[in-house]
Amino acid sequence: MHEEVHLGRETNVRLSVGYVGTRNEDGTIWVAVYSYGRWRSLPFCLGTRSLRPDCFNWGFFGSSCAQLALALLRHATGKPTVASALFHHFLRAVVCRLHRRRWHLTQRFIRKWCRRYFASRGDVVGLHEVLRGMQP
Repeated sequence: MHEEVHLGRETNVRLSVGYVGTRNEDGTIWVAVYSYGRWRSLPFCLGTRSLRPDCFNWGFFGSSCAQLALALLRHATGKPTVASALFHHFLRAVVCRLHRRRWHLTQRFIRKWCRRYFASRGDVVGLHEVLRGMQP
C-alpha cells in the first residue's frame, strides 16, 4: 500500500498518507497532502478566530504555525475535537521544530503522537476519542 514519492532530488519517502511542506527560494510556501496516489493542497481550518486563515508556516511560534498544526491534526485524525484540543501542544512539540526549507510527516506519525500525548497524561477519554475509528 505504500508508494515511493519523490520530493525533490535528495529525498525519497514511502507514504500511504503523508504531508509535505516546502519553502522556495523566494519564500513562497507549499503544504500538500499525499493520499490515494495524488497530491493536493492541505486545506485551512477556517472559523478559528485566533489563527491566520490564509497561510501556513512552521519553525517558530505564531498563528500561521498554529494553523498548520490544527490543519495537520484535523486531517490526520479526522477528528476536529481532537485537533482543537491538541494543536497548541502539537505546535510546540512538532511544528515549531520542523526544518525551515522542507519537511515531511506521515499520518501514522501524527496519529501515534496523539495517542502518546493522551496516554502520557492518563487521559483515557481523550485516548478513547483518538482510537475510535482510527487504525494505528
